[in-house]
Amino acid sequence: MLFGIGIVSVVLLLLMWFVLPESFSFLALRRGELQGTGAALSPLFSVTALFKQGRALPSVLLWTAVTLGYFDLFFVISWIPKLVTQAGLPLSQAIYAGATYNLGAFMGTAAVGWIAVRFPLHRVIATYLGLAAITLLVFGGFSMPVWLTLLVALLVGVTVQGGFNGFWALSARLYPADMRNTGVGWALGVGRIGAVLGPIVGGVLVGAQVALPTIFAIFAASVALAAALTLRIGAHPDHRG
Repeated sequence: MLFGIGIVSVVLLLLMWFVLPESFSFLALRRGELQGTGAALSPLFSVTALFKQGRALPSVLLWTAVTLGYFDLFFVISWIPKLVTQAGLPLSQAIYAGATYNLGAFMGTAAVGWIAVRFPLHRVIATYLGLAAITLLVFGGFSMPVWLTLLVALLVGVTVQGGFNGFWALSARLYPADMRNTGVGWALGVGRIGAVLGPIVGGVLVGAQVALPTIFAIFAASVALAAALTLRIGAHPDHRG
């Protein structure tokens, strides 16, 4: 099965290589037309450029928002099945909650692109993440029947994963074409700090027997802050999305 998934991934990669067009600005810059110098586009851009020409603040905001997004995302992935059983549901239903979350993650990721072509991207992401804060509070703060628990788990997947995946398009729009790879790569790399801390903090809180509403309130506050930072990125003069 894993071999089959690998084959599908290779096929999709080849399709994207030949079918998906590059942005006009990237192609023009590669031909040296944007600056009129005839210089070719450099394949490697210094990270210091991300903090020049007024980009320091949006870069820091982006890195912080992505870190907070990873913080919540990996907490949810790592701990929702355990916390569902801790709330009193049988293990079999906890497994369903995890599966339902992943279904929601697929739905949210698919929908965010469709919505973002109709509305400003930073507002779409902030709305997703704001709703994620609400669904986390509901999931951890209320005792619900199984069907409603699964529904809320679905919504957690839609909002948390969908909003988080919007960050990559946001970071691509934040930087000029010649430094886009550098900008996205550093946002992803720095954000991984949150991916490490999320499960650790969740484990510490669970191990300390902190009440479930409190645990989820902490992570809801984190994702709400990510939403606020995303709106602030969108308000920056150099933001183009």
